[in-house]
Amino acid sequence: MIPHKKKHYKGKCPHCQNIIEFHSVHFNLDSDNGEIISNCDSCNEKFKIVTINPDESYIVYGARKESYVDYDIHSASKFPEIQGIINFEGSLNDQKMIFDSKAKPIYLCNDCDKSLEEIAFHKLDNAFSEIIMAYSDYTTIDIKGYGFNPQKAIFLLNIKCTCNKEYSAVFYKKYDHKGYDISDFNLGNIINSKPLESVIDGTMSKDDCMELLKKTLVRWELLFDKVLIITPFVGHQYLSDEKLIDTWFSILSQISKDKAKLITRTASLNKVKKAISDNIHDYNELEEYHLSVTQIDEATKLQASHAKIYCGFSHKHCEIIHGSANIVYGPSKEQITFKSYGTYEELYNKFLHQLGAKGLDLNEYPNNCGKTSNVIFDESMNFKAKQILNEDFEKLLL
Repeated sequence: MIPHKKKHYKGKCPHCQNIIEFHSVHFNLDSDNGEIISNCDSCNEKFKIVTINPDESYIVYGARKESYVDYDIHSASKFPEIQGIINFEGSLNDQKMIFDSKAKPIYLCNDCDKSLEEIAFHKLDNAFSEIIMAYSDYTTIDIKGYGFNPQKAIFLLNIKCTCNKEYSAVFYKKYDHKGYDISDFNLGNIINSKPLESVIDGTMSKDDCMELLKKTLVRWELLFDKVLIITPFVGHQYLSDEKLIDTWFSILSQISKDKAKLITRTASLNKVKKAISDNIHDYNELEEYHLSVTQIDEATKLQASHAKIYCGFSHKHCEIIHGSANIVYGPSKEQITFKSYGTYEELYNKFLHQLGAKGLDLNEYPNNCGKTSNVIFDESMNFKAKQILNEDFEKLLL
């Protein structure tokens, strides 16, 4: 493959202002100048994208590439040119989950109360070559069309506490064919560790409450179909813009835009939008070009509530953290409690119905994701790939 790099751009259809994303491919040696002849997905009108290496450059979404023109061979076309082009690298939505095994733990040994998290990550590191081999072998099968069409790849690793009690650590990542790094693997559970009702319960610092919540959100991303973040405030009124943005993204990085819903006050949303506008880029323009934060844009506004409720749920199993803590760091003390419920209906009747917030209706949740397929590799079975459906998580992984 010829060494190259890609530059990411977005622009607007000159006919209807539909947003188009395209990537321009740049070679380290000679490059061609030209244009991509494009057909808008929204209005079906033609336009051109003037770019380097038009043959290799491509459209990501918003339009279709019909052909290209190399200016060394042909003259420029008469089609109108794409408008309002901006260059961008990455997205505010592209944040990596963080599970800090050195911070306050949620997974403790049932016998000696010591943290199992560093032991689990040490095992992940030691077993990573076997994990890569198993993942690669399955990917070969999947590419040929004989796989399970999985959403996630799940690994069960055998670990042993310093007191010799044995457990199974559950690591996972989004399944794809893009390769893997050890940092892509998140700790979703340690089976039969100390019940979280005993661990996440009591009075502790804001910092500790936040660490417990962040780790639990990583757990819920694997185990449940939906996640709710309900809090009136994020940060506090004297927080600098930089720290406010960091506080927001320390939580947003732990939840996916596909399954998580944020419910908060209008003032909290406006405050972070202003902080992003003043320190990163104008938020209105980010929204216009589909580069803004999905969870912020799609948040439900709830004014008359001081409830702090964080929950993950599927049809037949739910977990909730509630207490006095907003999304904020600090040394001062807050109360925090974890509890499990059998059904979403029970959770809804006890905690959510009374809020009267849009989108929480019993008939709206949960979307039935139980048949979603995943691939699981169990160390005890020599990492042989097997299918597991979301609806089977409760009996196997919880």
